[in-house]
Amino acid sequence: MKKGKFTALFFVICLCAVQIFCLFKPQVEFSENENRNLQTFPELSLKTVFSGQFMKQFDSFTADQFLFRDHWVSLATRELLAIGKRDNQKTYFGKDGYLFAIDTIDNSQFSKNKELLREFLQKIKQEHPDIRSTVMVVPTSSAILTEKLPYGAPVPDEIPLIEEIGVSVDGLATFCNPVPELQAHTGEEIYYRTDHHWTSLGAYYAYTAWAKTQGIVPHDLQDYEIRTVSDSFLGTTYSKANLSSISPDSIQTFTLFHAPKPSMQVNTGKEIKYFDSLYDESYLSKKDQYSYFLSSNNPLVSIETGVKNGKTLLVLKDSFANAFLPFLTEEYERILVVDPRYQRSGILDMLQQETITDILVLYNIVNFANDTNLISLVR
Repeated sequence: MKKGKFTALFFVICLCAVQIFCLFKPQVEFSENENRNLQTFPELSLKTVFSGQFMKQFDSFTADQFLFRDHWVSLATRELLAIGKRDNQKTYFGKDGYLFAIDTIDNSQFSKNKELLREFLQKIKQEHPDIRSTVMVVPTSSAILTEKLPYGAPVPDEIPLIEEIGVSVDGLATFCNPVPELQAHTGEEIYYRTDHHWTSLGAYYAYTAWAKTQGIVPHDLQDYEIRTVSDSFLGTTYSKANLSSISPDSIQTFTLFHAPKPSMQVNTGKEIKYFDSLYDESYLSKKDQYSYFLSSNNPLVSIETGVKNGKTLLVLKDSFANAFLPFLTEEYERILVVDPRYQRSGILDMLQQETITDILVLYNIVNFANDTNLISLVR
């Protein structure tokens, strides 16, 4: 009995020592592995204590700043797999090394966003009838690579929601549904295994669907120089699992032969950066390698394509557009890219300030359904 008490006491002392060490060790503010800000030590005041805010943030602080945190996450994942579990409540462990985000749909927010999109498109049609609007809503890998999911894994029914948006915008915009094109190529690497985004190849097949809705003949794959720029990409779903046995993804770029070389100006909200391509090479040496496309998500990106046809495309988007837009550079002289999550006003004003000929709204369905920033479309 005494031996058991001593063991328990020793364990408690060790646990307390680790917690005290976490309080005084240098705090990590950002996790590259998880691509998110970590909770630092919360503000201690009477107000935060009595409101409960301090303890809530302190719990997050101890979880985020725990010693060897990434190691423990990886160990927990391996233990779940060993007992036959196919998820860790954040990620499904699929077949062939595929990791799927466990997503939910906010049906109330989805309905609001659908109406906000309609309101925005109605304003465009009434006030700028010469502008051609197109909407593309993209499924996640869970809706397309269904055979890779664990058996019986519950996932949102995305495709009917995508079709519902198509019905909602009918008469106001051209609707591009990339689902059939993506479903026709499930045997190819159209989504990353370790990330929630589509690959450049998946974006290419969506481009072919888009081109057909615009009356454009899409380029064949052999029209592109395909270059692998990274073979060490471990994305967002990997970060939630931290499973060392998963092989990294490759990132590829598709560049049209004999096409003008585009450049871009990126407004981060804090500074203006200039690039002589649509890619930010610096991200290839970081954890968040998908941000190589368009230099991550920013309030405004202005692309000069080198094409001289007088057409300007305004893109309202989430991060799925970042790998998609390189396929559109031959069709427009300028492409203005706005992320409503970071540019929360002034979108309608741009239509007065710029000579916009076309609009593209491009979101993946989960982001569209859950995003609380789409009110900026009509502000």
